[in-house]
Amino acid sequence: MKKERIMVVEDEIVTARSLQMSLEKLDYVVTAIISSGEQAIQKLEDGDCPDLVLMDISLQGKIDGIETAEIINTRFDLPVIYLTSSVDISVFEKAKTTNPYGYITKPSKKEALQKVIELGLYRHRSDKERRMLVIELEKEIVKRNRIEKELEIRVRQQNVIAYLGYKALLSMDTIDFMNKVVKKVADTLDNEYCNILELLPDDMNMLLLAGIGWEKDLLGHTKIKSGLDTQEGYTLNSSKPVIVDNLKAETQFYGTQLLHKYNIVSGMSIVIQGKDGPWGILETYSIKQKTFSKNDINFLHSIANLLASA
Repeated sequence: MKKERIMVVEDEIVTARSLQMSLEKLDYVVTAIISSGEQAIQKLEDGDCPDLVLMDISLQGKIDGIETAEIINTRFDLPVIYLTSSVDISVFEKAKTTNPYGYITKPSKKEALQKVIELGLYRHRSDKERRMLVIELEKEIVKRNRIEKELEIRVRQQNVIAYLGYKALLSMDTIDFMNKVVKKVADTLDNEYCNILELLPDDMNMLLLAGIGWEKDLLGHTKIKSGLDTQEGYTLNSSKPVIVDNLKAETQFYGTQLLHKYNIVSGMSIVIQGKDGPWGILETYSIKQKTFSKNDINFLHSIANLLASA
């Protein structure tokens, strides 16, 4: 069975040696006898950490026993039991603020010493277990909140897909439908921008048909090159959504002048399929650096499928 290790911080050498003898008879290990608060803290900083500290409440030196105990509690999470003779009420009240694990009156009997130490060690273990339990509960709460938030987002995305699917069945004007799509996608993903690009017959350019966040006079007029070195060209040749976490750090393609003008940082783009190949691209962007979830990607995929069938 492991023996409990105890540090004695006492500036009266006779008292300290007497305590050491009593502790060793009780089968404790005395790791050190220290005569000042500064030395006790240094010893702990050097890595010699006991299971418990017996602290003279009235140490001489720059810092007394109470101040030393406060530092030990804060920095080392060790139980401190005060050694005290007769102290006035103000000292006792000050000592209570450091949350000590007990008091031992000097001189003390061996049996009383053991009881106070065992209670202090037990209480410290219980406090530690309780703190660990609180931490685990907090983690569980965070995890549960995250799952609930993800479910809430997923339900909202599914509702948007259902709403747009219904609108697609109404045979409404194509541009009106696209305008609804880009607004819903941007709002649902909490992005500032969303747009639909149509691939032109020359296969070299794309036309900005619908969008939200961009200047309105750009819609229906702005052409964007679709070379392989652009995100649009890269997306056209990709079988899955293209995710950009940080446009400035992207190495596979460059962002268009339009994206840089609007300080775009993150985004997603996906092909809208036509009867004979890619019809265009659905894109959504943010000026904030974001990490898109698998649900976000699946949501965008579903919207692109709706546009393809509209």
